[in-house]
Amino acid sequence: KAVTVNGMPVSLPKSYSGSGLHLERVGLFVSLSSRQGVTLLWDGGMRVYVRLAAHLRGRVGGLCGNFDGDTENDFTTRQGIIESTAELFGNSWKVSPSCPDVADQDLRDPCALNPHRVNWARKRCAILTQELFSRCHPEVPFQQYYDWCVFDACG
Repeated sequence: KAVTVNGMPVSLPKSYSGSGLHLERVGLFVSLSSRQGVTLLWDGGMRVYVRLAAHLRGRVGGLCGNFDGDTENDFTTRQGIIESTAELFGNSWKVSPSCPDVADQDLRDPCALNPHRVNWARKRCAILTQELFSRCHPEVPFQQYYDWCVFDACG
């Protein structure tokens, strides 16, 4: 969990007044925030969360969508075209033309690809179905969230 900037270790918290960037530890995460209203949270592993200030609603675009509240248009390219597949959408946002296009992604269920993870995933995700969240069940049906959890955990 050591943090480096341009290859040099830094102690947190750390602010960079010239760029308006601020690095700090927030619970289990390292947070990078900017004065423009963009915050990145990194768990030190594979998860990165992007948070945007409300004033950026509908004023951004890219691989994370456009933050306008409409999921139907999140695959919009730089040119304003809504692509039909994640591969076409992702390829449209490449920064370097020398980077090869992604094609023929294996979109099979990760639990089918990794059957040894299924029982572990089901046990971990079962917390959503249990007593801890039972008061929420009448308001938020859990099945879709459980299924998504198992899918991600298998992957």
